[in-house]
Amino acid sequence: MTVRRPILAPRAPGAVLAVLGVFLLGAAACSNGSTSLDNVASVRVTPSSPSIDVGLTVQFTAEALDAGGNVIPGISFEWSSSRTDIVTVDQNGLASALAVGTSAITASAGGGTPGSQVLVVEASECVDRVDVALEVGQHQRYDGDTCLFLPSGSVGDRYRIAVTRPTLIEDPADVPNVWLEINPVIAATTAQTAREVGAQPIVGAFAVAPPSYSTRSLGFELSDRIDGARFVDDHRIKERTRRFHLDLRQREIDAGLRVAPLLPTLSARAASPPSPTGPALADPPAREDLFLVIDTSCPVTATRTPMTLVNFNDDVAIYQDDDSYASSPLSVTATTQMLDYYAAYVRDFIETYWGATPDIDGNGRILLATSDALPDSAAAAVFSGDFRTTAQCASSNEGEIMYFSSEVINDLDGSSPSYLALSVMAHEVKHITSLYNSTLRGAFHSIWIEEGTAEISQTMSSRIAWEAVGGPAVGSELNGNDIIDWNRSNGGIGPEAWGVVSQIADVVAQLSTQPNSLVTNPVGAAAFHTFYAGGWHWHRFIGDAFGNASTPLADGPLFAEMTDDQTPAGTGALLAVTGRTFDQLFEDLVVAMSFHDAGPTPARGFTTWDLNTAGAIFANPPEVAPPHRYPWPITTDVPSDPNVEGNPSRPFSRGVYSCPPRLVGGAYRLASESDRCPMGPSGIRLHDFVSGGEGAGAQVQVFGAGRGTLIVTRIN
Repeated sequence: MTVRRPILAPRAPGAVLAVLGVFLLGAAACSNGSTSLDNVASVRVTPSSPSIDVGLTVQFTAEALDAGGNVIPGISFEWSSSRTDIVTVDQNGLASALAVGTSAITASAGGGTPGSQVLVVEASECVDRVDVALEVGQHQRYDGDTCLFLPSGSVGDRYRIAVTRPTLIEDPADVPNVWLEINPVIAATTAQTAREVGAQPIVGAFAVAPPSYSTRSLGFELSDRIDGARFVDDHRIKERTRRFHLDLRQREIDAGLRVAPLLPTLSARAASPPSPTGPALADPPAREDLFLVIDTSCPVTATRTPMTLVNFNDDVAIYQDDDSYASSPLSVTATTQMLDYYAAYVRDFIETYWGATPDIDGNGRILLATSDALPDSAAAAVFSGDFRTTAQCASSNEGEIMYFSSEVINDLDGSSPSYLALSVMAHEVKHITSLYNSTLRGAFHSIWIEEGTAEISQTMSSRIAWEAVGGPAVGSELNGNDIIDWNRSNGGIGPEAWGVVSQIADVVAQLSTQPNSLVTNPVGAAAFHTFYAGGWHWHRFIGDAFGNASTPLADGPLFAEMTDDQTPAGTGALLAVTGRTFDQLFEDLVVAMSFHDAGPTPARGFTTWDLNTAGAIFANPPEVAPPHRYPWPITTDVPSDPNVEGNPSRPFSRGVYSCPPRLVGGAYRLASESDRCPMGPSGIRLHDFVSGGEGAGAQVQVFGAGRGTLIVTRIN
């Protein structure tokens, strides 16, 4: 298939006339105030030498010029076509192509020299155009190069077209430009048919006002929404952490797993469970010497750092290096909060979701060691080298350790606290189990799976904690009103719900921008894009749709099976727990997204998160407060009133769509139709179109998607 852009940047006819009006008004000062046809010396017609396919339309515009070349406003034109068997043109300049060939399109006014342009009509690239025939609630998958025909049907018929690239190749440079063209289709596609049936081409703007695109009312005003600036600050910390995790996970994979890990010893906790009247475990040593260098090359020699015990319980012992402890000790309030959070909201659910935490060193506790030397100022990390002997890896601590930034911990006790450390702790302890099992398995999960499931751990701990203090039940469908009401009644989000709201900010930043990607951070992505959020979104869907997450914690066994060392690595784990391939699950996810905000409930969908309303909780900044709601189709408008949401549904009029609204000076602006935006590996881009019930319908073609897929859903 030849990829060809029309010479004309497509516009709805009404929009073209509006632009023409601006040109005419702007030229009034150059016309000596005259609007008489007698002053017309010539007519100028644009666009210059356009070409279109049979069955499509192109909008011509004309300007009347005086002898000095100045534009004369307020002139009406007579339009004509030299070959009406090839092209017809109405008196607004809208030309409709009937057959292959050429025709001169001419505009005349008064006694001036007429203006004309030759329109070339080519054979349609859509010779095998596929009719979309869907009932409301149905969907269909097509190859990315399929030319589609959307029937006009009835006023308000609405289709959502997802352009996707379901690939597992984690290449951030694989970002082709992708764009979609929609054109209204005339009633007769050939001159012969037109003569036989006496049909006339359908003209007009096809611009019915799109209906409200969501069936879910927000129920809260802009004034009730949350200031997202603090969560964007957290996002910067998480972005640094994720950058380091990405590098570390890749280095662990590249280093290979040719040496056996340590075998777990009998857990001191299992041998002697905690007594209800007090701790049964022996107090941890007041001082430990630990390796704080995370180095997958496992150097021949390494130097231990003296560490001071700061705080502990029966689950975790927190150590800080001596030098930092002497100059800036960890806050006892902050470390106590971490220990209490772990004991109450992390310990028990971790085993349900990921299996038993290994106890390699036999002390019954996880060690949390502060390391201000974490690369990239990361918040925290787990190193799989610690699961080997020092003979196999000289810098191994031969135990289960989380490394944390002391600054992130002390933020819990700051003047403007961030509670990020609490849910990050749940993220990291999941890595202890899953990375240990990966060494037993002999293969790591794909990075997007490893980190996406760790994000599930992060949000689950937050939901459990939130429910415990009066928030929504874990198995319920969490919505934006839950968050807004909680924030209003408690004077803030608080430590328990913090991980939930932080995750929503991540998902907004990832999915509402282009290019997005499930498996990598593509070149050209927005500053806050992260495939960690995409991995959470994917696995939250898996847990809801296949794990019966509406029953509290019922999806735990599904994730535990994915983590088990006997389960295949990568997408083989997804197949094992769902019975469906990656491509099938990708289609399931897109359908769930498409019907999540409107239309019938899909057979497989989100059940524990209403992302439509939850994704609209932020008042600012624009990185987490886009102009409309999940799932963020790029065909949106941008309302000038901040209290009014944009509507992503566009009419069946001619248009080109590639880019979402752009951030310019802290505000959203509509992208130009000539802009082209890339699409990342396993990226998703949604477009909404609504019929005005006019004409035959609309032709839709996607360019640049390569081996992508189109998933069309019928919403209304």
